[in-house]
Parts: sequence; structure tokens; C-alpha cells
Amino acid sequence: DYHHQQISPPGRIERVIDFLKERIHHLEWEAMSRHLPVPPPVPVEDIVHAASDYIDGDVGGEALLTLGLPLHNWRKGEISAAVNVGPLECMPTRIAESQFSHAAEQEGLSTLTLTFNGDPLAEDVLDNFAFQVHRDWLSSCACEGAGTQMNE
Repeated sequence: DYHHQQISPPGRIERVIDFLKERIHHLEWEAMSRHLPVPPPVPVEDIVHAASDYIDGDVGGEALLTLGLPLHNWRKGEISAAVNVGPLECMPTRIAESQFSHAAEQEGLSTLTLTFNGDPLAEDVLDNFAFQVHRDWLSSCACEGAGTQMNE
């Protein structure tokens, strides 16, 4: 099929493209990690696997990635919460938002979804979320400390 050949490059070119994408992704991470505590890059297969508890692979696309990466990092203890940002009425953002609510119930991952239509964001929305995540983190540290003291 001629149309399919134009969309999917032959094997060798596809490998070069994949290599370049991975290299660019790694360089981006290195640049950010010098200034921010950013978790290391995660293979796409691991991201999709993390999302598979909530989204069927047939949905595909950005919704899987939007949900899967925070779940993967949450399960490894690398993040305390996630902020899902997207355009107003964006279907992948909406799918991820609905599944984040299930992840919050089942796994305790706090999330905030922000959708934009060009209007400015009310500052208190993000501030309140950050303060709540910080309070939750302090509470979990206090509980862990109390558990350690009780076991001694």
C-alpha cells in the first residue's frame, strides 16, 4: 500500500528516527535535571503499562501517556502529585482527568487538571493545590516518623 509506505518509513530509517528522538529526549532531561529534581526518562512501554490499569490500549495516543507517566513516577515514589494541563475540550485531557480520579481513589495520587481557553488562570487554584499536596506530604512524614518511633 503506497499510502502506508509514505506514513511508515522503512526499517533502517525508522531506527535512525527513533534513535534521534531518544537522544533529543535524553538531552532535554539532562538540561532540566541540572536545575530541577526531575525523575529520569521513562521508556514509553513502561508508561503505557502503568496506564493500562485505567485505560485500554485501544484508546492510545496522548491520554495513555498523560496518565501513564505520573502513575509510573507515583508508584516509584518520585512525585507527590500531578498537574494535568491541556486545552479546553481536549479529549485526551478529559480522558486522563476522568482516570486520574480513579487513580486518586485507588492509589492516593493527588491530581489537578487545568484546562485553558485563553483566559488567565486564577492564581489561587494552583496555590491551593500546592499547599494541599504539601500538607499531605507533611502528614505522611509525621506518620512515618511516628511509626518508626513506635517500632523502636
